[in-house]
Amino acid sequence: MIGRRTKRRHRRNAGAAKFLAHPRVAEASLEKRIAFLKSQDIPEEDIETALSQASLAAADEAGLDEEPPKARRKKKKKMMKKKKAAAELNPRPPPPPSFLSCIFCQK
Repeated sequence: MIGRRTKRRHRRNAGAAKFLAHPRVAEASLEKRIAFLKSQDIPEEDIETALSQASLAAADEAGLDEEPPKARRKKKKKMMKKKKAAAELNPRPPPPPSFLSCIFCQK
């Protein structure tokens, strides 16, 4: 069972991480961000935790774990070439006629 202090600490860490991940705050120097959190009576250990959580959240939002655009374009181009080659090897059957006639009712 988690005690009240632990719950408060988790909430405080989450709030600090959210604060640090905000784009306007992220533009400020690291010293200013740490000084602000210290002025809010947040312990050094919690500040470090919040900084690591905020950096992970910022990386997720920025998509840093994704491929760079040039690599994506290259990959897409390669995939399109494969699709085109496969289409040439296995052409689609012609579409059915717009009207179907019965072989018994042909005039």
